[in-house]
Amino acid sequence: MALVHLIRHARPAISGVMLGQLDPPLAEFTHAPLNLAVASVFASPLLRSLQTAQLLFPGHSLTILPDLAEIALGRWDGKTWEEIETKWPDLAHAKLKDWAGVTPPGGEPWPDFEHRVRRAWQTVITAPAPCAIVAHAAVNSVLYRLATGLEQQRQQEYCEVISIEIVPHHAHGE
Repeated sequence: MALVHLIRHARPAISGVMLGQLDPPLAEFTHAPLNLAVASVFASPLLRSLQTAQLLFPGHSLTILPDLAEIALGRWDGKTWEEIETKWPDLAHAKLKDWAGVTPPGGEPWPDFEHRVRRAWQTVITAPAPCAIVAHAAVNSVLYRLATGLEQQRQQEYCEVISIEIVPHHAHGE
């Protein structure tokens, strides 16, 4: 079995809006580098993840995987939930009932997003272990399910580390 550390990026400079693929830098970074023995570190190309990976693993070589970028929310990127409910009330209501089944205008459909994250996972599981992945809440929830076969029970906190021993029959995202 291989050990994978799923890490959500630190707090971004923008808050209170749906970030999606907006690319703000981090807010003030107050976390110490992690004392995790890792052979591989992967990061989303979005600044909030890339900067977090650089700060948590200083001096470590990083592999940037574009497929680890957060889901694209299209016209909802940068909007507050209140703005979304005002401009798209029916769609917002439907989204709350079926988050993965409803795509925001111009956004990335959830099945396409999952397929993209699965491609990243295939790269990660062939890399030297243990490894760390610094990405986003939605990305890490998909990776968690691919690694364990289980749904994550809550949203991951900023800079939270979830360490997983990969179950062999889930190693290929089955």
